Amino acid sequence: MATLRIAVCNLQSGIGTTRGYWHYLVTAHRYRLPHDSELIKVAGDFLREEGIDIALLCEVEGGSRRTRWVNQVDLLARHSGLGEQLFFPTRIVGRRVNQGNGIVSRLPLRYCANHALPGHGEPRFLSEAEALLGDTRVHLHVTHLSLERTLRTPQIHNIARILAENGGPTLLGGDFNISDDAELDLIQEGHLAKALSRPTFPAWKPMRALDHLFVSRHFEVDEVYAWDRRLFSDHLPLVVTLRR
Repeated sequence: MATLRIAVCNLQSGIGTTRGYWHYLVTAHRYRLPHDSELIKVAGDFLREEGIDIALLCEVEGGSRRTRWVNQVDLLARHSGLGEQLFFPTRIVGRRVNQGNGIVSRLPLRYCANHALPGHGEPRFLSEAEALLGDTRVHLHVTHLSLERTLRTPQIHNIARILAENGGPTLLGGDFNISDDAELDLIQEGHLAKALSRPTFPAWKPMRALDHLFVSRHFEVDEVYAWDRRLFSDHLPLVVTLRR
């Protein structure tokens, strides 16, 4: 049996709101102005210490003025020792912002697609790749859905449609921003199992399960927890151990 340790992380672009809701006021300028990416290194320490094999990332920067041109996916891969990396841009604002989804992995990766999801406001995507586990190709998907339920509903419908086209070993992770678990029922009606989650938001006092991992029937779940030893984002990372 092959064991896989998966992390689902909203990295908040290294902005680092970690102390309370008041801290959003203190860190608000980092959404627009240049800041360092030291907290991405802390996230890399977490991935290395927990023996993570694949990390599904959202709110991560591919390099822009906002991060002083640091590619945070590359920084995370180097600091964690996970040699494979992919970045999927979702929001580009000139040279100031280059935000997206990402994957870092111990397993070989292949880029597949970056599917645009419906809605207005901040663009949302379902990012797709493949990881090679021995002779088996594992389909990886990562997403970050809208804050408004009226926008999330058609996004979830689109995700369910895309996933229905693939019946092989599959993982879907990300920040779903849901207000009710029932929103995810449509995804679970397919070949993916019920979402795995724990309270991950806000990081300093987690009460809401916003970050989820869906797994196909090809995997057995051994362990699920939110990692809280050191904070590096306004979300805690979700960690899931799977057996294949």
